[in-house]
Amino acid sequence: LSFPFLSLRVRMKVIVLATLLCSVTGSLEIIFKRVESSISCGVCELLVNIFYTAAKKNEPMSFVKLKFVPLCRVAQNSIVCNGIFDTFAPDILEAFQYVQISPTEICSMLMEACPQMRIPEHEWTVNLTSVPKPRVQEKLRSKANNVIKILQINDIHLDTDYAVGSTSNCQEPLCCRNLSTNKLLARNIPAERWGSAECDTPLKTLDYILEVIAERHTDISYIMWLGDIAPHDIWRQTKAGQLITLRDGISALKRFFPNTPVLPTIGNHETKPDGSYPPPWVTNPNFSITWFSEALVELWKDWIPPSQLQNVLTGGYYSIQPHPGLKVLSLNTLYCHCRNWWLYVNSTDPAQQLLWLVTELQQAESTGQKVHIIGHIPPGNADCLKVWSRNYYEIVSRYESTITGQFFGHTHLDEFEVFYDSQNLSRPVSVAYIAPSITPFEGGNPSYRIYTIDSDTWEVIDYESLIMDYKKANKYSESNPELFKLYSAKQAYALNNLGPKEWNKLIYRMKKEPLLFDKFYQNYYTNSPNRPSYGRQDKFRILCNLKSGKTKAAKKLCGDLKS
Repeated sequence: LSFPFLSLRVRMKVIVLATLLCSVTGSLEIIFKRVESSISCGVCELLVNIFYTAAKKNEPMSFVKLKFVPLCRVAQNSIVCNGIFDTFAPDILEAFQYVQISPTEICSMLMEACPQMRIPEHEWTVNLTSVPKPRVQEKLRSKANNVIKILQINDIHLDTDYAVGSTSNCQEPLCCRNLSTNKLLARNIPAERWGSAECDTPLKTLDYILEVIAERHTDISYIMWLGDIAPHDIWRQTKAGQLITLRDGISALKRFFPNTPVLPTIGNHETKPDGSYPPPWVTNPNFSITWFSEALVELWKDWIPPSQLQNVLTGGYYSIQPHPGLKVLSLNTLYCHCRNWWLYVNSTDPAQQLLWLVTELQQAESTGQKVHIIGHIPPGNADCLKVWSRNYYEIVSRYESTITGQFFGHTHLDEFEVFYDSQNLSRPVSVAYIAPSITPFEGGNPSYRIYTIDSDTWEVIDYESLIMDYKKANKYSESNPELFKLYSAKQAYALNNLGPKEWNKLIYRMKKEPLLFDKFYQNYYTNSPNRPSYGRQDKFRILCNLKSGKTKAAKKLCGDLKS
């Protein structure tokens, strides 16, 4: 069965829970509430318990597979279910041998649908500096005299196996390949030249988009390359294949931007199994992340300062100064990812990344530098573990005067997250910009962002979201597609500036003004004709997400959105 009546994201979530994953796509936060009614917390505990019991009793892998595959077959075909097990089970079973918490507690950490429990083993706090927080001064946002432009690209999901003419409405989680099998009793919809929904990005499309960007935006200062280069075929990935795709994506970028600095981050789809990034304490060569981190150092060494390569090797994060007065800190957000099963053994500040973040921010504060933070998974996203997200939120609150920009991807949507003073949740202190994807996997149009930055204050002045209408491109496939501006933030939303107060006001304006929310919703889905209709609960959920720079904090942050 493939549940044809469910949306793609809901079907993916069913597969996710059946495979003990948090999500098969980037983030499935958008459909969490719909799924919670049909997939109970009890199902999560049942599935986690299969692997938990097997690990504690040291059951043979073949025996565990016999229990798992029939459950998975409710949602997917045999090839996918067997591939999912073979890819993920070894890591899950190895990690669960050392887990000290129960399946109920694991599901509490994993799913918003489950009752939130206090789990002492996973309650930890990063020590902030003893230096007192400077007095917050109201920023006078005058017209900028000097600006730079920054390009953000994320969630490419390059598929070098994309085959024009193959089926785009297949039984598997990812379609448009020669091995894709058409849905039973469904009309075959051939994969088209420039891309199709339920499919990832053809190399031809990626090359064309990068070529147009390079020709049109000659004033780009640097590129934020924010992860998820690999496709969504998580049931058939290998370590060698992941590295080949990573090299292919980086080669394409270098081909069109040979002299432009690139600031990369790691996406959850880069590693194998998907979402896994064992912390440094995992030293068993069969499970260590060394195979990936050593390759990453080689692939990134042209972009990263030599002094930071050890940080990349150890933890996948680094610091760089692209301009005098500006420091960019690249985070490895797989250390907060709920699909990183090693974190259920020990989630305490993996690789001491957050402690490093505090140290870097304090150095910047002491020397008068400003900081941009980049990463893949937004810290308030449901895919990010609550305890990590809480600690990150406290850090942002403490260093609000130093952090002038946060930039993430992962959700495939055009959105943002507002952060508030941890001591006064009515006072906005920062905003995280979340850019949509290149891949049309969920039906959205391929998109990229251009930010205009004040090079005196390093604040974001404005940004433009640009898209390629892939359906129109396929309709006129003999000519090159048009890439065009969908909107600019200040103009579309009538913002006085892009400070956190203005974004906070926008949330409440959208609550009261249906037409304004409609405009945002259109941009949220990159003007996709496939975007679903929305009701009151959908609108509340989206607005609440915009207020939620912290995971599982809706009750504290969103109460006034219901009134």
